Amino acid sequence: MNLIKYIEGFCRKYEIDFLIMSLDLTDEINEFMSPLWQGTIGKMNWEITNTEFLKLSFPNQIDNTVINKIVSNLKFKLLNEESVYLYFSGSEPVIKINTNEFFLNLFNFIDEFCFLDFIYILDWEGYQKKEKYMNIIELRIFDYICGTI
Repeated sequence: MNLIKYIEGFCRKYEIDFLIMSLDLTDEINEFMSPLWQGTIGKMNWEITNTEFLKLSFPNQIDNTVINKIVSNLKFKLLNEESVYLYFSGSEPVIKINTNEFFLNLFNFIDEFCFLDFIYILDWEGYQKKEKYMNIIELRIFDYICGTI
């Protein structure tokens, strides 16, 4: 089963509104993010962005309660958006997803998609309106799972 179909199933299971976007949007986001890539290992070089960034590490196991506390306490700016965009790689379609419904099921997403090296959660519409900056969350699920085994 391909990744997008698997995520469609996840969204239906947890009743999360979503829309699979065209690959044209993936190309636009690829172009936007290309200066940030750090070689070919799929990691962003946040230092070169000259913006504020926060890195969270989890030395202990996480569960749904921990995830919900982190999300609510940090007050991520993109939580104010009605929808966010999930970006997986330069070759997969981007998925527009309901922000509240997705973050309420974030732990379930991490649990089901622990095989993903990374996923980016983007405020693409906000960026299009402001044309100044984009709020991005980089979620490195596989690093966390491997780091706690």
